[in-house]
Amino acid sequence: TEALLLESQIPKEAKTVFQDRGLIDHLAYAKFNNHEVLVPEISRHIEMANYAFAFFCEQVGEHTQTDIRHESADVATQIHDHLLRAYEESGLEIVHLPAV
Repeated sequence: TEALLLESQIPKEAKTVFQDRGLIDHLAYAKFNNHEVLVPEISRHIEMANYAFAFFCEQVGEHTQTDIRHESADVATQIHDHLLRAYEESGLEIVHLPAV
């Protein structure tokens, strides 16, 4: 996937790297979309990624569907819950960022 390619291009000597979407997000989306067959491979790559911690953004109060954000508010909440669960199950320290 593109995420694997991008992560493989991070220099080994890099001390700090911020990503908008990481492999754990891919794990959550695979589970949300019932693509369980992908879970073991994604999980293997997550272990190799050696993440130190994760920032997790809380949902903003209002959800507007657009050409890019095509899911309903209900589906967006379900995805958010899958993402949170995936990060919690990862064992990483999670820094929660409130909606502003």
